[in-house]
Amino acid sequence: MKSIRQCGILQNCSRLLGSGQNRNNNKTTLIQRTTNDMVFHIQVILMANVIVYLATLSGTYVPDWNFVVQNPDNIDFGKTLTVTCNVRENLDHPCNAMGYINIQVLG
Repeated sequence: MKSIRQCGILQNCSRLLGSGQNRNNNKTTLIQRTTNDMVFHIQVILMANVIVYLATLSGTYVPDWNFVVQNPDNIDFGKTLTVTCNVRENLDHPCNAMGYINIQVLG
């Protein structure tokens, strides 16, 4: 399931990167050349974002973490529950590296 999710992410990125290519080989005007330059810069930015995302995903270790149930209607109200992760490169919701970074940065 992990490899399917990663392939889906890469497929969406490749669609974004390939969608702006100019397929018209006729005379290009100044506007078309400027647009092509802009598309190239956007593609470089998107590729850099993909590289940073994948590096963060594969390089971040997500340890076990605890949380206290805050909902008074829940049967576990006030209890401290533990989520067991101890992994890298996990795309599951509670053990995702991006979620872990959000928790650490945003609180």
